[in-house]
This record gives sequence, structure tokens and C-alpha cells, in this order.
Amino acid sequence: MRALVILGQCALMASGCGGRTPPEPSENVKDGAAGGLQPLGEVAMAGGGADVQEAGSEGRAAGLAGLDGRAGAGAPCEDDAGCEGRCLKGEGAASGLCATPCGGVCERAGDFCASLSGGSEGWCAPRCGDQGACPAGSRCAVAERAGSPEQREVVCLPARGEGATACQRQLDALGVAWMRGRVAPSHPEGSPGHLCEVRDPVWVGGTLHGVALSPGGGAPSPDLMSCEMALAVEKMSRVLSQKGVARVQHIGVYSCRTLRGSDRLSQHALGSAMDIVGFEMRRGPTISVQRHWEKDRVEPRTRQGQVLLEIARALHEEFVFNVVLTPDYNAAHADHLHVDLSPDRHFLSLGPDQALLGFPGGD
Repeated sequence: MRALVILGQCALMASGCGGRTPPEPSENVKDGAAGGLQPLGEVAMAGGGADVQEAGSEGRAAGLAGLDGRAGAGAPCEDDAGCEGRCLKGEGAASGLCATPCGGVCERAGDFCASLSGGSEGWCAPRCGDQGACPAGSRCAVAERAGSPEQREVVCLPARGEGATACQRQLDALGVAWMRGRVAPSHPEGSPGHLCEVRDPVWVGGTLHGVALSPGGGAPSPDLMSCEMALAVEKMSRVLSQKGVARVQHIGVYSCRTLRGSDRLSQHALGSAMDIVGFEMRRGPTISVQRHWEKDRVEPRTRQGQVLLEIARALHEEFVFNVVLTPDYNAAHADHLHVDLSPDRHFLSLGPDQALLGFPGGD
């Protein structure tokens, strides 16, 4: 699996999302630091989670033998005696995961130097496979690199004990790799009366159900969002996987700002919205919203236009999101699909006659 990098602050578009023009799909973009974000840095050892997902543990454990017959990073263990380093365990767990100490970089290819406390002390942990396979007693989770908390990857870590929120336990039950996040209180520029707050913030792994989530068309990256949004993104990934999508190219989730031309908070300010610019298909070319959406056509002429319309309708009709805004909505959305969780809404912008149940929501 390719290395995951931190998702920077939402790369905002020139029209409607207030900033720079989004890249064409498949174009790699260097991510910047996320303004106003303070990583919490606590992962997998205790305090938040449910039962571990153990798919493929036998295969993952193979080849993890270390020196002198002791197991290397990623092997299941019951105590330190069987490991090269330590046997890390979740709170109250009888078994755990072997880990070797590291100072930011691991010697063995495929391992990641993970911090379990947000500090500089690190332990080598194996990266999760594309299917999220980890040894028994461990689970896929998002972790920060020791000494470089701005870098995150999805790795196998000890199973967590009880104590997560109800939403986080749902993520565990669905096999989603996540880590608690934190958003520093801040105000949108020019709106001191508003406060950007993300309820139950989590970092979510960059690949779900075989569908990679790629900011700016780059490598799959963990993304900061509300836990409720994480559940929606998991459902979105299931829907898109069934439609042959391999990668979602987006330009941001969290951004502390108001709606364009309004004093209302954007759903982006709550970590509950995503702007999607393209889809890479398992078979066939990449589909760009800007190039391939056929404006105001309810029966597109091209296959790419048909796929985009099918996706927009599915995200609406299967209640994945409460609001789906397409290029048909207005000029500010000419290059992306905006999806969000605006409460008391069920809206899809489609063709000259907007499909409306409830009211349109936030941008």
C-alpha cells in the first residue's frame, strides 16, 4: 500500500469555496498544514473502541519472525518474552502485538514508526493491507509518526478497550480505521460571532471498501471530519465500490468558514461536508466533474456524464448525505459535487428543475 500523508487544510476552489482553483483529477498536489488543527495523538492503546476486526490475521502474521526466534513488529503476543521489543496490549486485553522501538523511521519495509502517546517515542507497526487485514489482537487504526505528528498512516495497533463514543463504536463495528482528532476553537474570517466546532472529531483512514480517498488527487490520506461524517463517508465508499469507483478525488472536508455571500456557517466548518472533483474507475478513464458533467441534462449523452449522474442520484436516493449539490446548482459548483449533512434537508440539484425534498442546505 502506498504511503499515506497528512491531509492539509481544505484546498479551496476559486468559485464557491473561496480560495484556489482545484487541480484536475489525477494531478498530484503537495498538501499544506491544516490551519487551526491540533492533533490529539492518542491511538489504539486504551479509551475508545470496540471489538477488533481480525480479517486475514493468519496471513498477516506470516513472515513476522524477528531475531533469535523472537517475533518482530506486527506478530501477535502474550508477553514481552516472545517479542524483539515489547508486547503492546490494549487495556484489559490478554494478548497484544509485538512492536520494536524506533526514532521516527523503521528499518523493515512496510513498517511505520507510530507514536502511541503523541510524543517522540515510537514503536514500529505494520501498515494495514488494502483489505484492512491485521493479526489477532489488533486492528487497523490511524496513527501519527513519532516525532512528526503531522504525518499519519493506517497501521495495525493493539485493540482498544471500551470507552469510545457510540459513534466511534459504530466505526469499529464497520471496520473503519480511525483516530481521535481535535479542532482548536476558531472563528471564520470576518465572523467573530461564529465558532467552528467539529462534534466528535476523528481522523479516518484513506481507503474504505477498496475506495481510496485522495485529497487533491494525491495519495490516499487520513482525513479530519466529524464522526457522523465518517459514518456517511463509509457508506459512500460502499455505494461507490459497487459502481466501480477505485478512488475519490476531493478538495477538502474541514474548513472554518461561512457560506459564500452569507453569514451562516458552512457545513465544512462543522467537518460535515466534502467537495469531490473526480472519480478514478477500476476500469476505464478517470471521470472529472468539471469536464464531464453535462449541465442541465437529465439524460446525459456520454458515458462519463451518465456515471456522474448515477453517482449523484445514488448518494441522494440512498440517503448517504442530506444534500448533494452538482454543477447544475450554480456557477460556484461548476467543478465539483458538494455533499453534506445539513440537518432537516434532503436535496439534490439536478437539471433545470431541482429535485427537492425539504430545503437546500449549506455549501
